[in-house]
Amino acid sequence: MIDPSKFKLFINDNDFTTAKNKKYISELEADLRSPIKINESLFLEGNLGTNYIIENIRKMMKKFGISEDELAIKLQKETKALEEFNYMESEEAEPNTM
Repeated sequence: MIDPSKFKLFINDNDFTTAKNKKYISELEADLRSPIKINESLFLEGNLGTNYIIENIRKMMKKFGISEDELAIKLQKETKALEEFNYMESEEAEPNTM
């Protein structure tokens, strides 16, 4: 298991900043557009597309010396979750006919 504090090594790493010098990882919530709190002093950018997320995972794995063969990433559409959400909405909209 990787010590979570090691992720702080990426805060000033140019591999984890955009071309416009925006960070993907920060100790400050205000540095990020849609921060996701990892712990009390570490935030990740949440406003990223799937390809950026996968690429950042690959970069982290490489820096930790973990082979890509050790991880499988499965992408699938969120159709089931969307169908359940739409079903719940339609039930709320229907009047009770008792």
